[in-house]
Amino acid sequence: MHYDGKNIIAKADGKTADIIEALIKISPRGVDNVKPYVNDLFNFTGNAFKDAVMIAAFIRNNVKYIADNYENQNIQLPGRLLKNKFGDCKSFSLLFYSLMTAAGHKCGYRFASYRKNKIPTHVYNWFVDDKKNFYTFDTCVHHLNESKRYTYIKDMNVNYLTGYPETDYLSGKAERQARRKKRREEGKGLFQGVKKIALAVPRQAFRGLISLNVRGIATRLSQAMAKDPKRIKELWQKFGGKEDKLLQSINTGKSKRPLLGKGKGVNGADYDYLGEVEVEFLGEPTTAAALLASASAILIPFKKLLDDLGIKKTEGEDIITPEEEREAEASGNKIKNPNFKASDDENESKTSATGFKPSPLLIGGAIGAVALIYILTKKKK
Repeated sequence: MHYDGKNIIAKADGKTADIIEALIKISPRGVDNVKPYVNDLFNFTGNAFKDAVMIAAFIRNNVKYIADNYENQNIQLPGRLLKNKFGDCKSFSLLFYSLMTAAGHKCGYRFASYRKNKIPTHVYNWFVDDKKNFYTFDTCVHHLNESKRYTYIKDMNVNYLTGYPETDYLSGKAERQARRKKRREEGKGLFQGVKKIALAVPRQAFRGLISLNVRGIATRLSQAMAKDPKRIKELWQKFGGKEDKLLQSINTGKSKRPLLGKGKGVNGADYDYLGEVEVEFLGEPTTAAALLASASAILIPFKKLLDDLGIKKTEGEDIITPEEEREAEASGNKIKNPNFKASDDENESKTSATGFKPSPLLIGGAIGAVALIYILTKKKK
């Protein structure tokens, strides 16, 4: 069989996953390498098991097993392996795969680990016959039987996509991709499935901000309700809120002067700063800034909706600033899954003048929990 004598470095400092990838990728070339010669070397029977025994005997009689050293892991194409007459499991399994595939049989690789971890240290072959019987042959040993001492095995096939094999990795990537694909098909994927999130506290904090007209949010929502009430209501309902409660908060806050929350100006003039504006929440004093932090999970999508509707912001900061969005991202107080569902109902009793419920509240999820702790411990200095 022909080989050009060239050495190609597939990857410097390669790891086990890189060796596996290189073996899978080179498999089509191995098949092409043997195809012109198979009928001269073998009288194939068409029976997968008989042909496999014949191919295995050929390999055992013509190639000596010598393990590669630690510094260099070599994968020899069939022509070179038969020329050199020595190699290790990678080259043995590639030759067996190439000859079986060229003979028209279904064949692949089995990677095995004999340690506590799942990192493979050996590779041999599997194949199936016309009756779907499954066999494994290890051509590195004279009896061809695989060792049952393995602690982990992974069977891999070589699928051709536009002339190239679809590679699999034993690093766990392929298995994770397969699980994600299955979950997507079952409607359970990250962006397909419904993620239930506790939103009672963020929802109430959001309504409190509206009732106070912090940063003009009530004014803007009132304009948005006049322009496209359906989208506003649908988004609010997605957060588990009731339409009448939202309208109540908007009506309370829209007539109030916006609490803009500017800091000190360049001329030294003092403006109302939200970090110093104290309100009452769950019967405890807190600040408007703390409410903004608690409601950030809801403020972020509402800001986007208001921007989409072209509802211009009032003087001062937007309903949530870029810095506050980054803080929400860092604290986990941001909903990343668009297909979420509120895990709790409104179930509100009488509210205070600011629209907050004074009764105790249980948090069932991560969003709002950190902010609630902050809210209940934050005091005006």
